[in-house]
Amino acid sequence: MLISLTQFVDVVARSGFSKYGKVQEVRQQISEDYSPGKDPYKSLREGIVSMHKHGHDLLFLDQVLFRTKDARRLALFEERIATYKKWVGRKRHAWHEPHSAIYAGHGIDVRINPELGLVWRGKTYIIKLYFKREKLDLQAARLIGAMMKDALGKQHPEAVFAVLDVKHGKLREFDDAVDSKLRSIVDAELLYLARLLLVSDAA
Repeated sequence: MLISLTQFVDVVARSGFSKYGKVQEVRQQISEDYSPGKDPYKSLREGIVSMHKHGHDLLFLDQVLFRTKDARRLALFEERIATYKKWVGRKRHAWHEPHSAIYAGHGIDVRINPELGLVWRGKTYIIKLYFKREKLDLQAARLIGAMMKDALGKQHPEAVFAVLDVKHGKLREFDDAVDSKLRSIVDAELLYLARLLLVSDAA
């Protein structure tokens, strides 16, 4: 069963009945056909990638706002674009094409697809964008970084893997070795998902 890294993190970041409820939400998302309307940040995500990839300045993101007609989505975009511009600031960066991969376990395939590859301060950063309203906690960010490094370390051997909490303008870097403890935590979360998604499907 294929799920996105964002869906995986949504489950990891919760506990108790809230965690169970999020798994059921993921189940519903999987059962439905994908459409851009169900991904509220799609055009903003693509705009950010295009800006960096093609060397546009930060004003390029204003075009995303101009093309956004939905009032609720416009408010979400305005806030996140303002924070993103502040985070980028005067950084002089070059584009580095990020790879994608699958992190598999217990019958669950997690799609690892960082959106950005940026080079600045003499380092290459492979970055996953996180747009949700809730602040991304350190543990969830570490799990994302560890999964990206395990899945993409061979393609990007010198890179720093990171997650950018776009709403709060916080870059969570993962530049450590992926130890057995982190792998065990990821494995336990995948097993939890498999028990609720795959076993229930078979019942």
